[in-house]
Amino acid sequence: MDVLTNDKPPCFYTPKEVAAILRFKKVDQVYALCHSRVIPSFQLGRNWLIPKKEFEQWLVEQYS
Repeated sequence: MDVLTNDKPPCFYTPKEVAAILRFKKVDQVYALCHSRVIPSFQLGRNWLIPKKEFEQWLVEQYS
C-alpha cells in the first residue's frame, strides 16, 4: 500500500465541519473548544484536526 495514495476517506474533521455538525454559526466557537481541550483535537502547524472517532464518541457522551 502506498502511503501517498488517498484510498481511504480522511479520518479527521476540520473545525468548519464540526461547526456544521454542531450547528454553530461561527467556527470561532469550535476553535475555542479545541484550544481549551473540550473537544478532542490537536494542532498540526496552524491547523486544528479533530479525530472523527474520538469526536463522535465525545458527542455521544454529551447526550448520554
